[in-house]
Amino acid sequence: MPMVNALQPTLMSSLRWTDGNPVSAGHIKEGMELVVFHIHHNQIPLSSSVKDPTVYPVAEKALGISLYDYFQAGQGAV
Repeated sequence: MPMVNALQPTLMSSLRWTDGNPVSAGHIKEGMELVVFHIHHNQIPLSSSVKDPTVYPVAEKALGISLYDYFQAGQGAV
């Protein structure tokens, strides 16, 4: 099974294979057949707050990862 590696603000949605209805992460069970809809953040319009580095420190500290660096690195990617 392929793995999808993405962080916010990338758009990811899990859809049930049988009918295309969305499935929230809390309801995904082992063995379910899903489709993962994934759009990189450089392909969707983003608000100016997403591009503001001052909004990231609290979340980065809590998660122990650099979200803003991820966002900046993907700006030139297609």
